Amino acid sequence: MVNTQHSDSAEAVTQAQVPPEPARGIEKLRNWAYWLTGYAAYTLFHLIFLPYVIIRFIGRMGHGRYRGVIWRRFIGGTKPPSRGEDWTLIIASELGETRTAVQAAQEISKDGSHIAVLSQLSRIPVGLQRECTNFPIGFAPFNSPHAALACLLMWRPKMVLFVEFSGNYHLAFVAKLLGIPTALINVNLPEPRLRRLQRKVLGRWQFSFIDAFVTQARTHKERLMRLGVPRHKILVSGIALPPLFMGHSPEIRQKWRGILQLQPGTPVVVAGSTYHEEELILIETARQLRKRFPELVLILAPRQINRTQGTSSALQAVGEDYDVRSLLDRHERVAKTILLDTVGELRELYSVATVAFVGGSFVTHIGGHTPIEALAWGIPITIGPHFEQQEAAVYLSEQAGFLHICAGEEALAHCWEEAISGEEGTEELEAKTQALSAHQIEVFEATYVALKSRFGLN
Repeated sequence: MVNTQHSDSAEAVTQAQVPPEPARGIEKLRNWAYWLTGYAAYTLFHLIFLPYVIIRFIGRMGHGRYRGVIWRRFIGGTKPPSRGEDWTLIIASELGETRTAVQAAQEISKDGSHIAVLSQLSRIPVGLQRECTNFPIGFAPFNSPHAALACLLMWRPKMVLFVEFSGNYHLAFVAKLLGIPTALINVNLPEPRLRRLQRKVLGRWQFSFIDAFVTQARTHKERLMRLGVPRHKILVSGIALPPLFMGHSPEIRQKWRGILQLQPGTPVVVAGSTYHEEELILIETARQLRKRFPELVLILAPRQINRTQGTSSALQAVGEDYDVRSLLDRHERVAKTILLDTVGELRELYSVATVAFVGGSFVTHIGGHTPIEALAWGIPITIGPHFEQQEAAVYLSEQAGFLHICAGEEALAHCWEEAISGEEGTEELEAKTQALSAHQIEVFEATYVALKSRFGLN
């Protein structure tokens, strides 16, 4: 069973009884005064730092960050494919949140609801576009009043859902002014981020005008309440798992074995969303294990493929030979370490992993990245001691028997060695996958039903 200290069943969403709106009158005027004052301060802050924003924007343009999408996002983002539909917009920021938004849209659109995913990514991976067969996926507007207003006037949505957090505060606030209900879904609020928000001048303000919140676990609900979010605005959904049994898709595994030129039985470690500091640990651990498993292949998938010091900096620092994934389509692989220099392929790459490592967890300032994508393949997962950002997903995966928390390099090597040795057989892993899938509930579908009821929508 799932540990209810860290996550809750999606049934809690559908059964939640939400009290009526708070008292009107003076309290409502006070709220609007607070919202408008905060928005004025936020807008003034943007104006003061506008020169810096422009310089940063030009720098990103120079790196091709917004190539082909600048004007589109400036005038409100992607246009709706058809007018007059009853749209629900799901707004996402980075790649992980965009994947979550796509998963949410896949669940919600099953009943014919008109859902669209708008991402703040500078480009949308082809793999994600292929998955969006029942709904459109496009670009969100820039975080500015005119772009936000243009977006909402184009789509005229009945509801706007932000995945995990609302980085586009202008879009959220303009929606409030236009009377469009907004919600944060899949909220994941770790303790360090809560403390940072409590110290910020506008930390509480950015949550005050959102109409509803749906959190992964009760601990996140309690932290939102410490920020001043009323209890009646918060629902608890639990962890949204991707479709399990992806390991039963041999064509995906076969495709990647061919691309990476892997022989049958080759042990493979896939390390996703990694940073320079922990890559040094991963490379050294792989070197030590090659004394027993000479053919071990380490695949590094850096969190940012265009980071300042270069994605290959750790490999070059220790003199590790490596191949680059983008060249393996037309060149023979000669090294036992592969650097993933493409976007959007990590999720499928887990299909060839003997064991996975989740990055951002051996560095103290990140708080870990999600283990859910690796979990979908039913493979052993390792993670470092710093996973505050993903605590609900980590505890779920650990309790299901898939994930091991490693305090340091020695523990990491031990876990990798056990996984490669096959001490836990295929049958045991499949049994764990079946047990976990028994708790898999379509969280986003239940969330959508609850939010429509909360907002009085059809």
